[in-house]
Amino acid sequence: MAENVDGDRRLPIKVVIPQEQDLTSKSPGGGRNKFLDISDKEQAVFVEQVQAVREYFSDALSGSNIPAVARVVLKEDALAKTYRPQSIFSRDTCPVFGGETIGSLLVSVRPAGLNRLEEAIRRKPTNAIAQDLATISRIEPYTGEDAIGLWGISEFSEHIRTEKLEKVKVRLFRHRDPALNNQIYQSFLAMANDLGLSAPEQLSYSTDVTVYRLRGVANEEQVARLANFVGTQSLSPFPQFALFAQYIPQGVASVASFPLPSPEIDYPLVGVIDSGTDPSNEVLRPWIAIRDEEDVPAADQDNNHGSFVAGLIANGRSLNHGDQRFPSAQSKIIDVVALPKEGTRIDEDDLVQTIRRAVSKYPQAKVWNLSISKVNALCEDDIFSDLAVVIDSVQEEFDVTFCICAGNYSSLPLRGWNPPENLGEDDRVHPPADSIHAVTVGV
Repeated sequence: MAENVDGDRRLPIKVVIPQEQDLTSKSPGGGRNKFLDISDKEQAVFVEQVQAVREYFSDALSGSNIPAVARVVLKEDALAKTYRPQSIFSRDTCPVFGGETIGSLLVSVRPAGLNRLEEAIRRKPTNAIAQDLATISRIEPYTGEDAIGLWGISEFSEHIRTEKLEKVKVRLFRHRDPALNNQIYQSFLAMANDLGLSAPEQLSYSTDVTVYRLRGVANEEQVARLANFVGTQSLSPFPQFALFAQYIPQGVASVASFPLPSPEIDYPLVGVIDSGTDPSNEVLRPWIAIRDEEDVPAADQDNNHGSFVAGLIANGRSLNHGDQRFPSAQSKIIDVVALPKEGTRIDEDDLVQTIRRAVSKYPQAKVWNLSISKVNALCEDDIFSDLAVVIDSVQEEFDVTFCICAGNYSSLPLRGWNPPENLGEDDRVHPPADSIHAVTVGV
């Protein structure tokens, strides 16, 4: 170890000389050469599929610069990222801009790009393109039936009439080009006006999900045009959510079983988005730090469920006879009334608005409880619910944690631990329990 003339100690420095291979990216691994070639028959089938996509979108693309969307389905043994067909679906042909389920890619479709894609497939492909094609199962248009899902255009139109829906939910595709996304929106706006509908209302879901509320849809022609618009990813009613209670009232709480907060303790705050607490409850009311009734007036409230949830948060152990299995922690409540009564349903767009408004308005609460589940729906294997995406977005944006319920399943037989009974899919968790960042609680 050396010293300078002033006697200061100088620490040694280790110098690493870079080599040429350190300055270049490594070639991808993972057995890319597993798919080496395609047959002439497969090559011809892909050409036919590209032609079918062109034919399906011929009218839509003839007078518009907005791209349509095609689906590229990969083979089951080619789902690894290494096999992604990036050479054939490039910026010059039909670039990949997103995906659906695992192994299903979405590509932007324009006439010139389709022509180049067909030419690349028809001629003798290069090794890279041949390998890409060998990973593909099929290429197909993203249709209006895809956008409307299991409903079907006629069935959805009938549902609107019978349920007297005042609004529908529209998700637009998001390509990797803000200017292009704006063109899609402007065309969507013009189409809504042409159909005699009110201007679409963009909702604040997340940066990755573009959702619009569209009012006034009333007939099958309107549904068909909206579903078949090349910018529409999905058209549906807004999902509904509700409170489902599993508790049996045991009596009236007293100060002995439900102690009042101590003025000497600075209690943490927990936000509760529910049916609200009972303002006449003398033992629970001192635990309510803030009461927010902006979305549901007092005259329309039924506070049973909200009081139950808030009581457990404020005095969970004492309410359960001092049982040591319950935490001794106590918290005061930010009471946000979202539903008028137990069993009442709330549309997803209204719930999203309440969640975002409450979390942004009360930043002092870092934990939020949401005991609400989607009605008659289970979490899916390969896609996240929109509400789960919203909750994850809110948690990241505001640095909060949500506690949400897994859903309620009370039919017999109940699933045991060992071995699990064959109950099929009936007792799967309900959205938004598919949130990544939230704490999901079930019994």
